[in-house]
Amino acid sequence: MIYLFILALILVLVFSYDTNAKKAGGKFWYGFVFITLVCVAGLRYKVGGDSLEYFNSFENQIPPLNKLQLKHFVLLRYEPLWILLNSVCKTIVDDFAFFQFVHSIFVNIVLFSFFKKYTPYKFTAVLIYFLFYYLYYNMEVMRESLAISFFLLAYPAMVKNKWAQYYILIICATLCHASSIFLFFIPLFRKKKLTKSTFVKIGVSILLIMVLFNFAPTLIPNEEIRRRFSEYQKYIPSVFGFLYFLCIFFIVPIYIFLKYTRKRPVLFPELVVIYFAIAPMVSYFTGFSRFINYFMPFLTIYFANYLFMIAGDTKYHRARAILITGIFILVFLPKYLYYFRNTSHLVPNTYNYERWYPYTTVFDKQENETRKLLFYRSFDYSRKHIREKE
Repeated sequence: MIYLFILALILVLVFSYDTNAKKAGGKFWYGFVFITLVCVAGLRYKVGGDSLEYFNSFENQIPPLNKLQLKHFVLLRYEPLWILLNSVCKTIVDDFAFFQFVHSIFVNIVLFSFFKKYTPYKFTAVLIYFLFYYLYYNMEVMRESLAISFFLLAYPAMVKNKWAQYYILIICATLCHASSIFLFFIPLFRKKKLTKSTFVKIGVSILLIMVLFNFAPTLIPNEEIRRRFSEYQKYIPSVFGFLYFLCIFFIVPIYIFLKYTRKRPVLFPELVVIYFAIAPMVSYFTGFSRFINYFMPFLTIYFANYLFMIAGDTKYHRARAILITGIFILVFLPKYLYYFRNTSHLVPNTYNYERWYPYTTVFDKQENETRKLLFYRSFDYSRKHIREKE
């Protein structure tokens, strides 16, 4: 199975290059893993959930450049740059496989370059990426992963106060996915420090936002955005659900952050306050959890460096392998539960991982009816959930 082969390969490279500090061949293998992940995403055929809808829109809704008109930007629910990119790719090669290949190359070049730049443990970062959000970025939230990539390109510009460059890239991000509009406001928080006073302000702000969100839909002029906002607003978890998401998005990251920064310099200081302000909010308004997606590469760097900080601590010398493995498994557990979530309420005797397994390629173009039913019935289930909340 292709996923297990990639996992085994990355694990071998982690032990060879990150753990044992082997030098020879590192660039080759890093490039090989990059090409492998690009090909797996680029050569898939209707693998994933959202990919099915993007496939249909490419085939049936978005025309090549010579037929592209203003009405397509008005009538289609997608953002302008996404429509334009689809149209350009369709003009070159009228096959969604070409588009998803271009998409995968861009997203993975940005991510692999980011890992290489910000951590010496690049294979561990790739391992975290592969296990936690590779399928999600490449086969689900394809529009948003483009926006996230533009944000990663914009981050160095923000650090250097190159505001024209930063905002041009953030405009590109917003033209790929509207959720990235909050990135315009991140520079306002870049000089803030994470203190007790900051936590109090975050708490008060979150309470005010919770109140404001009850009235927000009436203040949004655009009908489509207002509708989406109202739908997201319905996904408020139970108390147990809130604590579960708070643990994933806030408690575990703050624990790793505090442990790491006691012995190492703060990484990405411009993003610390804004992340820990957003994390509790999206734990309550889980429909807005996609905001966390923009911080995943940064969290990956923290997690990779934290694991090797523990590995280098002499007090953990005898038990470090067990400790590191235990921490990794504990952090991965929510993702494991997500992959193996029972989806029998949508299709009998199925699990969520069947959105991506079995893997099919553009060379054989095998249709998977179960995958299709899982995706489209999930929409019906979501609509039913929203109606029950109203």
